[in-house]
Amino acid sequence: MVLANIGIVAGGYYYFERFHAKRAAATPPAPAHQLTAAEKKALEPRSEPVVSNAPTVIMLTNQFHWREVETADYHTYIANLRNIGCPEATIRDIILTDVMKLFAERRGQFYQNGREFKFWETSEKRALNARQLEEREKQLAKIDKEVPGILRDLLGVNYDREINKYFVDNRDDDRRLSFVSEDKRTQLLALREEIEGLKEHIFDQAQNGQPVDLEGLKKIQAHRKEMLAQMLTPEERQEYELRRWETAKRLRRELVGFNPSEPEFRQMFQLWQAHEEKFAFISADDENGRRAKEQDQKRLEEEVRAKLSPERLADYERTRSQDYQQLCFFAERYELPQSTVQAISEIKKIAENARQNLLGEQSLVEADRQAALKAIREETLRAVRQNLGDKLFSTYAQNAGTWIDALGGSK
Repeated sequence: MVLANIGIVAGGYYYFERFHAKRAAATPPAPAHQLTAAEKKALEPRSEPVVSNAPTVIMLTNQFHWREVETADYHTYIANLRNIGCPEATIRDIILTDVMKLFAERRGQFYQNGREFKFWETSEKRALNARQLEEREKQLAKIDKEVPGILRDLLGVNYDREINKYFVDNRDDDRRLSFVSEDKRTQLLALREEIEGLKEHIFDQAQNGQPVDLEGLKKIQAHRKEMLAQMLTPEERQEYELRRWETAKRLRRELVGFNPSEPEFRQMFQLWQAHEEKFAFISADDENGRRAKEQDQKRLEEEVRAKLSPERLADYERTRSQDYQQLCFFAERYELPQSTVQAISEIKKIAENARQNLLGEQSLVEADRQAALKAIREETLRAVRQNLGDKLFSTYAQNAGTWIDALGGSK
């Protein structure tokens, strides 16, 4: 990080020219250092060893200067840094620091109203007016959109992920890819950045009014598979897909509360992966394709259910409820036992069934119906509070227990 603090004045010229800002041009490289006569003599081979009581120390330096690698173009600047053996991580630090500083200066322009500072003026005189606030939001949105593309172009990195390393670096990649060597891990992360960059280009074009290039996405997916086949053994590739594939990520979100075992997850992943790869690139205009996807999805759901025992099937069905998933997250956060989750889930089921029966009872007058619904809600509140305790019940009711309030309504 010491290198990142060196003033890299010439490196920013290229982008400040683009954004109508001024930057000093690069200084010409310094002439190469010439050995002195004494240094040349010290390096000449000797026919006989020199006997001396004190050791002879020869110190040489190449007198390196940053101006020897600086340039007005960031791409050339990065190439120069690589040519002198600068580590990639250090290059990222240097370029990221410089680019972020340039854009910080651009952002700063829109936080001033243009008035000269006068110490006797009160604060409202320096506040932005409505027109300036509107322009600021417009320009900041434009800058926020530009920065990720520039860093992707210069360094081939994901902006959000790179910036997060300066706030919270939880080594998530290392943990997820711990099953491969460090060299393979580096290759996999580089491939991820490459694939993300290619996809971003396609989706950026789509935002400009062009249709999504499905054929281009197919080629990217084929390239990804080809590169993975070269990098990994079949066993390693399967492990990688279980950790990184979109299908696996979706299953981890949707199976909250199911607590799948490793074999169960592997089996579900295999089934859904085949389905999603088959229908990954269906056009929105392809009615037949969408109908075939829906039919195959129904078939797959039936196959998944058929492979589960009655008890596990009941667990699987509960995960279809968003309220149940919120309850599971709540239980994990506050370290509640599974028995508490099951108890509250059963209370919810009984209360909602009772409510539906009341709503379907045609002989009841509306006043009696409302009184009965209120009684169901009050009894449910009491039962849930008894399971959670007063403190946790209040937190649950505010965050995950909104279903309780719905018990008292007739709609």
